[in-house]
Amino acid sequence: MKNIFATDPLTIDLKLCYIGLFTGIIFAIICYILSFSFVDVSLTLFFACFVYYVLKYKDTSNNVNTLKTFKSQYINHVVLINLSFVALTLILVNEMYLFSNIIFLYFIIIILSCLVMLEFISAPSKTIYSLLTISKIFIIAVILRWNMYFQYPNYIGVDAWYHSAIISDIIEFGHLPIDYTYSKYPIMHLLVSIGSLISNITIKNSMGFTVGLFEIISLIYVFLIGRSISSIKIGILATFLVAVSSYHISWGYYIIPMSLGLSVFSTIFYLLFRKKSLLLPRFKIITLLLIFLIIITHTLSTAVTWLFAALLYVSDKLYLIYSKKDLGLSLISLSLVLVVLTSMLGYWMYATGFIGYVSLAIKSSLTTSEISPIVANPLIVNAIERQLNRIELLLFIGFTIIGSLFWLSEGIDDPRKLTLMVSGAVITLLLFFSIFIGIDSALPDRWYAFLYVIIANISAVGIIYFVNSFKNDNLMVFSLVIIMALFTAFAITGAAANGGSAAYSEVQIKESLTESDLHSYNTLSRIYHGKVTTDAYSGLYFNYKAKLPTKNFEPYNLTNDHGLTILRINYLKNNPVSSPVADINQQGYGGYEATLILLNDVDFESLYGNSYSKIYDSRDISGFY
Repeated sequence: MKNIFATDPLTIDLKLCYIGLFTGIIFAIICYILSFSFVDVSLTLFFACFVYYVLKYKDTSNNVNTLKTFKSQYINHVVLINLSFVALTLILVNEMYLFSNIIFLYFIIIILSCLVMLEFISAPSKTIYSLLTISKIFIIAVILRWNMYFQYPNYIGVDAWYHSAIISDIIEFGHLPIDYTYSKYPIMHLLVSIGSLISNITIKNSMGFTVGLFEIISLIYVFLIGRSISSIKIGILATFLVAVSSYHISWGYYIIPMSLGLSVFSTIFYLLFRKKSLLLPRFKIITLLLIFLIIITHTLSTAVTWLFAALLYVSDKLYLIYSKKDLGLSLISLSLVLVVLTSMLGYWMYATGFIGYVSLAIKSSLTTSEISPIVANPLIVNAIERQLNRIELLLFIGFTIIGSLFWLSEGIDDPRKLTLMVSGAVITLLLFFSIFIGIDSALPDRWYAFLYVIIANISAVGIIYFVNSFKNDNLMVFSLVIIMALFTAFAITGAAANGGSAAYSEVQIKESLTESDLHSYNTLSRIYHGKVTTDAYSGLYFNYKAKLPTKNFEPYNLTNDHGLTILRINYLKNNPVSSPVADINQQGYGGYEATLILLNDVDFESLYGNSYSKIYDSRDISGFY
């Protein structure tokens, strides 16, 4: 069979384009008939290949590194752009409230994104102008993450409470606890503990100002990679895509070891990407130290790092076939694969007892129901929010396909481009395959953040290639601004990046604890030391903060004696409670079946007044014993 890489490079893109057109439409039909959820992904593949095919035969500028700039307009409007950006940022920060955001604030964020794009397309490609644009992108990134993080006084999500308990024990006892699963992966907890002790701030604030800040700073590596393989413009646009992505925003406020692992991965990714630098001893030492650091930080981040190192070796071999040039780096790539794999497996064997745990993990990966109880549930969002977030992903993947085909049409002059394409393609296929067959234990939702770091620059190339197809300057500017405004809008709309949005229905994150709730729970934990029945979020507090045994049902189950029962008014407004006396027409009256009702403290007192006594009462919290 004829080797496709041995043909003229100009034909490779068209061959893959035809394959994409055919595969996309066939899979879309199959998924529609079988009611699979990948119709939109298949259609994205089809339309991306179709758009590329049209652009291929259109008189389009093939140099994506020479996006037309409008220097005179930039000089004339630089003051206006920056003043507008500062003014809107101040309005945005001033109008942020606990637990809710007005819809107008999200229009401001979209406008800020448009201002960044106007500056991006009009500014000359010089370092001073690039730094000005990059600084604006970082400001938007901080707002999107810290708005969510500091919007709620308590931790967001189950895992964050768990890890805060480990950090609390480290600070209280002065050593690593041994009774937690993550005691063998302590880097994030030690970092936050040190930050809290040195700065005398709360654990939550220390998480935000250490791990959360590292996640934002790590965006710079996306820019550096884009600048090195393409241009400053590509690097800036790729950084913007990652900064406003919901998959990265969520790890900037849902702070757990995964957040730090993502930051360390971005650093390792950049160092491995600078292949020739690995010939220098100091870069070898730094890379090895970071590899060992990520191994004792987070398991999934380590696995993705090993996978990327393996794909780095594969792409080197493919480049040798493609260009007939041996860069002499394959041995280094293979060594990295072996070092990461050996270190990763060796430490996991030490940390888990290996044989029994691995056999359980393999079994669980094939039967997802066995592992589901220990996997954190995602945020509950309604259909429209989920679809809007999905459009962000589809736009990103669509332009990545266009950018990849364009690079192939130009010929792979830089082996690092092939590394990005091979890594992005393989990880995307693995991600969607795990979702398709239902291996939830692979945590596929967490892979998107790593994928964005890898393919952001390819997506930026696809966007610039598309924008350059417009010969009219006004259309070029308009198309770029609209694309990025839509990407931003879809990214920040759903609950993943914007749980407090006033535009959508109640979501799980809105049921977080208020300052008043926390004050009440502190009081209750001092006067009561037994079993507690409450809602899920309150149960997290009592489990990990007050360290009381809980029966945290969602909804409540009041068919048995569950000790102290705490009713939180904000929760009960929208969540039903299971009661055996809710409906006298059902067997639930005095029997075993229960009916779901909306129950407040008055209803509870009237139904259970003879069995329970109210021992605590505040504006938002009632306690019955």
